[in-house]
Amino acid sequence: MKLKTVQSISNLTELPELIQFLSGFQQDVVTTLNGNLSLVDNTNGTLISVTFSAASTTVQVSHLLKRTPTGYIVAGRSANIQVFDGNQSNTTQFLYVQSSGAGIAKLYIF
Repeated sequence: MKLKTVQSISNLTELPELIQFLSGFQQDVVTTLNGNLSLVDNTNGTLISVTFSAASTTVQVSHLLKRTPTGYIVAGRSANIQVFDGNQSNTTQFLYVQSSGAGIAKLYIF
């Protein structure tokens, strides 16, 4: 579920209307945050599959964030591999990573 902003409270003229509006808004927030918040929909990140052909080989990953990534989370792996930072600095276009062996890793880049 994607978080949505409040449409408008400018048309509310009475205190009971404001209380009712805020109560509904509070319930929407609670419902969304209690198990319905989507990491992909509600954060500035991207989920990408990365293929590693061999151990300790730097792979260049296009991330489309239009900024230098802060980091990444390994969200899945096809083999018993560890993913770690590559030997180049990340850029506004690319993330550089390596792995301990061949396989595919799903990375959430943020």
